[in-house]
Amino acid sequence: MLLNGNIQQILGAFSTTFYHLTMQNGTKIMNVNTGVGGTSSPYNVLNPITIFSLKSNMLSVYNPVPGGIRPAQGLF
Repeated sequence: MLLNGNIQQILGAFSTTFYHLTMQNGTKIMNVNTGVGGTSSPYNVLNPITIFSLKSNMLSVYNPVPGGIRPAQGLF
């Protein structure tokens, strides 16, 4: 999943999971508990290239390898 644009939100009534989540350009806001990466594949990663606001929600990274999070220049 690529979130590319100004301010974007992850919304919903229930938690959600992305196998690969890349965020760029503008602030991304997480309004629901979210999971990223389903396996230890190098393709199932969280790749923030922007500001990622958790808003007191829980972010779970399920990929156990060190590259499961690839913070290039983003902020949590």
